[in-house]
Amino acid sequence: MTDEQGMAFPAVLGTSVQAQAPEAPDGQGIGVPKALPGSDVIALWEPVVLRVRPLKIADAEFTLLVTFRPSAARFLMGLTGSAERFQVQGYKSRVLGPDGVSGCPKRIPSCDKLPEVVSLDTAWIVDSVKLEASGGGLSRAAATVLGQLVEDNRSYVGSNTMQRFSAPYGEGEVNADDGVREVLALATGDLQRAAGTQTIEVLWRERRNSKGTYATNLADWLKQVREQLVYQYGAKQATP
Repeated sequence: MTDEQGMAFPAVLGTSVQAQAPEAPDGQGIGVPKALPGSDVIALWEPVVLRVRPLKIADAEFTLLVTFRPSAARFLMGLTGSAERFQVQGYKSRVLGPDGVSGCPKRIPSCDKLPEVVSLDTAWIVDSVKLEASGGGLSRAAATVLGQLVEDNRSYVGSNTMQRFSAPYGEGEVNADDGVREVLALATGDLQRAAGTQTIEVLWRERRNSKGTYATNLADWLKQVREQLVYQYGAKQATP
């Protein structure tokens, strides 16, 4: 298992974070009150990519890549029972990493009672979905896939060169944006040899910081729930 950059799993474990830590390695605030049941739960905190291949579309073989990124809101949803929890396991020494040799690292402030094999929550949400194909001979697939994207997103298409698509050259581009999500599709040809489409890439993703996205809704939920937790458990935490 590796993360989105091909980092080996033992190294991925070294970025894990505990719910009661003030913030995650990427800067997302967590800071669950210690009095809250589950505040000692640890989550894996690296983006990962799921690859599925081959995926047959329009007589061409594609690879599907789904990128997941960690979410403080999704982590808290699992802790409070608002969502299901999926866990993996890793050795304590790798979870604590080099900064845990002389004591508990800041990202895992309560590590004294950790077992040798630690259960880790996977607090991931989908960041992007991508389809890609390569190898030449893809003009028919490009015309079908990009053409269907135009049909499905006709009201939101901002850029579309498929009306000029030529099978021998195989070049085409479609961009669609509904204010919440965007689709970017590109067919690349070989203009020197006129050998048709050589690669196809289609990317779906939410627009960052746009209202109405799943990520924005999660952020709003997190803010409200954290305020409630502070009122409910903060006093208990402060009591001697």
